Amino acid sequence: MRKIRVFILAIMTITIATGCNLSASKPPTAFTFPTPDLTGTAIYSKVATSLASTLSPTGVIRPSATVPAAPTATSIPAATATSAPVVATSTSAPVGPTATLPPLVRTVGKVVATYLQTPPIIDGDLSKWTLHQYPANFVVFGAANWVDAKDLSATVMLGWDNHNLYLGVHVVDDKYVQNATGANLYKGDSLEVLIDTNLQADFYVDALSPDDFQLGVSPGKSNPGNNPEAYLWYPTTVKGTKTQVQIAAKGTDSGYDVEVAIPWNALEVTPVAGKHYGFAFSVSDNDNSSENVQQSMVSTDPNRRLTDPTTWGDLTLAQP
Repeated sequence: MRKIRVFILAIMTITIATGCNLSASKPPTAFTFPTPDLTGTAIYSKVATSLASTLSPTGVIRPSATVPAAPTATSIPAATATSAPVVATSTSAPVGPTATLPPLVRTVGKVVATYLQTPPIIDGDLSKWTLHQYPANFVVFGAANWVDAKDLSATVMLGWDNHNLYLGVHVVDDKYVQNATGANLYKGDSLEVLIDTNLQADFYVDALSPDDFQLGVSPGKSNPGNNPEAYLWYPTTVKGTKTQVQIAAKGTDSGYDVEVAIPWNALEVTPVAGKHYGFAFSVSDNDNSSENVQQSMVSTDPNRRLTDPTTWGDLTLAQP
């Protein structure tokens, strides 16, 4: 019973105390949630996300991997005009020697003209000539009419200076016959000079061209030394008698001697020491005093054909 009274007393005491508080207190104020800070929330969310991405499965924060920046246009130096060696160019002549092509030369019928410090006197006297003698003993026309060297043969010496090409000719001919003149002088005892004045330009051309010259020389009508003359057949544009050619001839016991000075300007040539020219020297014969006819011809060049300069020999102008 005592326990019941104590319990009831406790209940009453609590009730009285509660009632006093409820009656004296104000009604509670409604709670207002604070306005969320959106900026902070965004930062927090970003940080949280970053932390979450760096957490390992065990919750340990690992350092984030640093991703290298993508290379930009200037990350690697661009090549400039001086990045590679520049090859220098020059318009000046090369330091080393350059190849020089040798002159074209005919290998058959080669003759050399000696440079003459003192020009010969053109008087028909060969005793003053001491140059090399080139034989003209190849029969190139009328072989059936040629008997032997006494019938027709010759030697020729050649010299030059800045004014003329010189010939000293000794002819063996058992009968002198020359009754033709001008363009027909080849139909009697006479000399012939063929010269290609521009050999390098038309070395392989087998036809006459304007730089090919055919000059005939008559030692004299009826007798050597009697009105000698020169006639040019080729080039046809300048053909005709050439009075500027100096000629002197004398009869000998075995034939006749002739000296000739051919001006270079008659050949339209400026002579150059060491230069090569196409060349053939020949002698014609006529033993028939009743007819103007070319019976035979001998030459320094065994292949000589008038209209084919590739068959002519070679003339070199020796150095002074």
